[in-house]
Amino acid sequence: MAVGDDGVPVIVTKASGAAGVYRPSGPLAEPGPTPLVRAGQVVLPVSSTAGGPLGGIGSRTVTGAGLSPATATGGRALALRTYTDAWLFPLRDGASADAIVTALTGAPVRIPLPDEPQGEAVALTGDGTLLSGSETRSGRPAGIRTVPGAVAAALAPGAAAQAQPAQAPPTRTFPTWLPAVLGGAVVVVLLLGAGVAMTVHGRRRH
Repeated sequence: MAVGDDGVPVIVTKASGAAGVYRPSGPLAEPGPTPLVRAGQVVLPVSSTAGGPLGGIGSRTVTGAGLSPATATGGRALALRTYTDAWLFPLRDGASADAIVTALTGAPVRIPLPDEPQGEAVALTGDGTLLSGSETRSGRPAGIRTVPGAVAAALAPGAAAQAQPAQAPPTRTFPTWLPAVLGGAVVVVLLLGAGVAMTVHGRRRH
C-alpha cells in the first residue's frame, strides 16, 4: 500500500501474474468501511535476479511498496518490490492517488535485490536511497539492504526502464478439489500407520 499526498491509499495486490491496483471508491468514510474499486493492474517485467522463496514466480510477485517522501530532493518515485527486485516508477506529476495510479501504468526501472531470503519491505528516503527489508527464512538471517541513489538512477535521462508486458504471464493453477483429496490421503496414511503400529505392539506383548 502507498498513501498519496492527498491522503488517499492505493493498494497493489500480492499476485504472481497481474497485480490488481485498487483505490477507494470515494472519500474515506468515518467510521468506515469505504469500498475499493479496481483502478488498473501492474504486470512486472521478467527478471533473472536470484533469491526469494518462490523461484521465478517470486520475481514477479509484489510483496511491498514504498513512496518517496514529500520532502524528497531530486524527484520522487514509487517502489514496488518482489522477492528479488525493486521496481521504481517515476512520479513526474506529483504524488496524489491519481498520479500514483497513472505512474503504475508506465515503464519501471529495476533495482536488483539478489539473494534475500524473503524480501517483504521497501522504503525510499528523502535523498533517494532505497531500503530493502527481508524476513528470516530457513536459517538465513533477516537484514536491511541499502541502495544509495536508487531514485536518481530511476529518474536519470536514458534510465533502463522496461515496458510492462501486454499480457500477464500464465500462472499455475490447481483444481479446487485437490486440497481435499490430498488432505483425505494424509488422513488415510496416518490411520494405516496407526493401525500397523498397534498391530506390531500387540504381537510384541504376546
